[in-house]
Amino acid sequence: MITTNQIFDVFENNSNKIINKIALDVLTDDELYDVSSLLFFDFNNPVNQLYYLKYYLYDKEAKGILFNVLNKYDYNRNDEIIDFIKDLNVLSNGKRNEAVKFKYINSPYIDDIRFSKDSIEIISSELGDYLIVPAHYYFKNNPNIIRYIENEKLQSMCHKHVEFLTAINSSFYSITSLCNRRFYNYKYYHSYCYEKNTNKIIDLCHNLVMDKEFYDILFNTEEVFKVEGKDLKKAYFIAWSHDFSLNKKFESIASTLFQQYIWENNFSSPNKKIYSEKPDDYKLLTKNRYKS
Repeated sequence: MITTNQIFDVFENNSNKIINKIALDVLTDDELYDVSSLLFFDFNNPVNQLYYLKYYLYDKEAKGILFNVLNKYDYNRNDEIIDFIKDLNVLSNGKRNEAVKFKYINSPYIDDIRFSKDSIEIISSELGDYLIVPAHYYFKNNPNIIRYIENEKLQSMCHKHVEFLTAINSSFYSITSLCNRRFYNYKYYHSYCYEKNTNKIIDLCHNLVMDKEFYDILFNTEEVFKVEGKDLKKAYFIAWSHDFSLNKKFESIASTLFQQYIWENNFSSPNKKIYSEKPDDYKLLTKNRYKS
């Protein structure tokens, strides 16, 4: 029987080792060695080495060589746009935004970045164009959310943000998807909110609000669990009552793992209004995936 911990570990832990290997391979590539050896990297952190090197080479002739190497590892080009979004300052800061734009405008996959009062437009002939609204502008009239954005750590805390938002507005949907990592199409869990009446995704982890169809393309989402905010706690209590170890996780990820647990073990849903039966086109199952 597949456990919820096995389901979690296969996505969250195994691929991190691959990232380190790729970073080291890139830095020891013969064509890039002379360039990379001139830079002062933290050689105890190969992931940082790789991304510092990438940004350093954006406006250099060796940029093409670097991206050829990255593409050998099925580099997720959408991460060029996602990295730009992450790198923006949390709050409005014109000088900071322009500095980040100057850095990323030399990406081989970003043609232009346009700032307006209430939105940011990213233009890419290869990846498509994306219009995002910073969450701190979208919720400018909601002091509770603004205070949260200003005072909380945003990155890497997506499940916590969903709990916060659904507690404020129970009509927001909680969605947890598997999204593509940077290489080899490895997956990671990511949670965010959905505002049904506007068709907007609210992702405080990236401080953005954008149309769902474009968000799904950018993050290559594969939705695993979706529930209206008013039912999120109910979903969580059902999950940890079946597996007590889930009480240590946030509501959205605990509920998602339980949904996968039902599907992976071909169990019947304990509550069909919240947990669905396995769909025919369920793509997450892979033969012997957990024998690692």
